[in-house]
Amino acid sequence: MQAIILAAGYGSRFSNTMKFPKCMLEIEGQTIIKHQLIMLSEFNFDKVVVVTGFASTKVESYLQNLQRENNWNMEIVSVCNPFFRSTNVLGSFWFGMKELDDTFFYLEGDTIFEREMFKEVLNSPADCVLSIKYGSVDDEAMKVRIKENKLVEISKKIALEKSDGEFIGLSRFSKKALQQFKQYADKRLRDEEFGDYFEYVIQESINRNDDFSYDFVDIDGRYCCEIDFPEDYDFALKNFKS
Repeated sequence: MQAIILAAGYGSRFSNTMKFPKCMLEIEGQTIIKHQLIMLSEFNFDKVVVVTGFASTKVESYLQNLQRENNWNMEIVSVCNPFFRSTNVLGSFWFGMKELDDTFFYLEGDTIFEREMFKEVLNSPADCVLSIKYGSVDDEAMKVRIKENKLVEISKKIALEKSDGEFIGLSRFSKKALQQFKQYADKRLRDEEFGDYFEYVIQESINRNDDFSYDFVDIDGRYCCEIDFPEDYDFALKNFKS
């Protein structure tokens, strides 16, 4: 099993004075990305691709030290997106996707979650497994519309009154889905559309009626937090559950 962690951004919504990426924020004495890597190692992942950008040298050095100190039996590959300030998340995925060739977990470097939730995503047989926070969301959320257990739409542009909830970054996609996603991402960036999020490839797959099965993991009552703002970090600190 493989995984990709997107950790290139500089957290402008969190703080305009940050000197390190949000993946380096500490919770219970360990950085977010170390929590993620520990879990991936425990579940016997064999390859993890980490896409860096902001403070890339610092993050890559930190990852090398973690690998030495923990002797994890998995390959950690660092890929730098040097254009992280002028591309959105899809650009970072494009840089990292070349290292992926199998079913993969998609993780964002600012998201922390509990083990049971991770296991549920891991064990689903669907091609596309997405973690969803159902109910009302804010306008900045990556909103979803779901009908009869099929994903109809995924976008920040969905009207609040039409949204069924919010997609939280933890997800898993089959090898078959990866092959399509690579094509969609490559074409989009060749068309110089640099402002898209990773979810563009999912929406493109929906638009093209790709024959992928879907499953949705409800995060209600679970410890899962995407840290966009300081108050999210406060919540993550106060409610930590491994």
